[in-house]
Amino acid sequence: MRERREIIFQGALESEPFADFTDFLVRSDDGSYEVWDTKLARKSKPYHLVQLCCYAEMLENLTGQRPEIVQVVLGNDEKVPFRTAEFFGYYLQLKEAFLTLMERFSADDEPPFPDPRADHRLWSSAAEDWLKKKDHLVQVAGITTGQIAKLEEAGVNTLAALASCDLTSIPKMKNEIFQRLREQARIQEESRKQPEGSTPKFEILTPAPEDPHRGLALLPPALSQRHLLRH
Repeated sequence: MRERREIIFQGALESEPFADFTDFLVRSDDGSYEVWDTKLARKSKPYHLVQLCCYAEMLENLTGQRPEIVQVVLGNDEKVPFRTAEFFGYYLQLKEAFLTLMERFSADDEPPFPDPRADHRLWSSAAEDWLKKKDHLVQVAGITTGQIAKLEEAGVNTLAALASCDLTSIPKMKNEIFQRLREQARIQEESRKQPEGSTPKFEILTPAPEDPHRGLALLPPALSQRHLLRH
C-alpha cells in the first residue's frame, strides 16, 4: 500500500480480535483502497456485507480512512458496489452482540438449541447429533415447525413420546393431523428398535376418497397399487 500498488491480492488485515486475508484491495481514483470480495453466488447476500464491513473497519484501523465503497464480485463476473456507511451501523451492532456472546461463553453451559429447519453449515452434523440425542420431534417424517410447537405446548417433546402418546387431541391441531403424526412416529419408533439392516416398518394406506391422487397412486396405472405408503 505504501508503494501505491493498484491491486493487492490476499492483503492481510488485522484488528483484534479479528484477522483475515482480503480477496482484493483495489486502489480508487482518490488514492484510497476499496475492499473487493469474490463469491461464487450470482446474487449478493447479507453475510457478504457483514464480512466486507469487517474488512473495511480493519482497513480503517490500518490507514485511518474507511473505504466509502466495498464491492462484491459475483460468480457471473458482475461487480456490485455498496456504500459502506449504509451497512456499517448494523455491522457494529452485530459485532457487539457476537463479542458479548463470546465473552459469556462457557464450555459448561448447555449448548444452544439448534433450529431444526436451519442450515447449520459446518455445524450441521453436530446439530443433527444433538437433535437425535434429544429425540427431537423434527425427526417425525412430514412434520412442520408449527405442528412441533403445538405438540410441545401440549407436553409432547420427543418422537418416542409422540409414538406412545395417549392424548386424544392436541389444542389448535386438527385431530386427523394429530392421528397421522402419532402413527408416523409409532412406525418410526418401531423401525429403529429393529436390528440394524432390517427392513423398516411400514403400512400401506388407502387414499382418502376426497384426495385419491397421492403417494403411490400417482404412479402410472400399470404400476400403481393405488395406495399410499408410510414408512
